Amino acid sequence: TLSGNPVAMAAGLVNCKKLTPEAYQKLEKYSEAVVSLMQDWMNKNGFEDYQIVRYGSLFYPIPTKKKLVSINALPTNMGDRFKLLFEKFLNKGIYLAPNGYEVGFASLAHDERVQEELKKRLWS
Repeated sequence: TLSGNPVAMAAGLVNCKKLTPEAYQKLEKYSEAVVSLMQDWMNKNGFEDYQIVRYGSLFYPIPTKKKLVSINALPTNMGDRFKLLFEKFLNKGIYLAPNGYEVGFASLAHDERVQEELKKRLWS
């Protein structure tokens, strides 16, 4: 990937070596905590019809409580609805992908310290 750029490939290799079973356990824990904080805030601040679908470190906020089984289950006004959530989070210093059809990712950097900062930003 990255056109075989040697610097990018070396960085990717170092990253892969850090992904131990323990690192994946942390990543799962961090991802669950980050999504839980965001979902809790959304449920109490006018976005209660949203859900955050999460699989491992990947998460996807969507404006429907329907179970997603196909792309047809997504709301037709998803872009407009997502824009409101995006702007609310951005005004709190929390950056989501700017398109309602993109996913977000938690990382090993989203440790307890970062989770606490997220919590402060959400509720300030």
